[in-house]
Amino acid sequence: MNLYQELDNITLEEKLQAFEKDMVDRFGPIPGPVQDLFITIRTRWLAIRLGFEKMILKDEKLRCYFINNPDSPYFESVTFNHLLNYIQTRTNNARLKQVGKNFMLVVEKVKSMEQLHRFLEGIVKSQDAKVGA
Repeated sequence: MNLYQELDNITLEEKLQAFEKDMVDRFGPIPGPVQDLFITIRTRWLAIRLGFEKMILKDEKLRCYFINNPDSPYFESVTFNHLLNYIQTRTNNARLKQVGKNFMLVVEKVKSMEQLHRFLEGIVKSQDAKVGA
């Protein structure tokens, strides 16, 4: 239980890599489900960076819930505008959906945490490239 708590408190990639190395040193090769846990942590960081409060992956459908305040300045931010542009120009399996006053991003055909991570990482990397340009 302590290891899970320690893992949950990690917020930097370097510390996550060090944690992973320590696990290999202590227990040997890391099994697939534990690797998925590391991917989940990295995915959570990307989701937070993109402004998602919650994500659900079920039946190959990803639902990313945006900030629960439609008047939030987030919806006029560079991050949100880039996300909209990315969805419109670089993918054909994602769409925005409104439920009541709340918005979510729905992505079809997401078969694994690794695929989910790659999708969010693609958005962040394209935003970083645009900002760096």
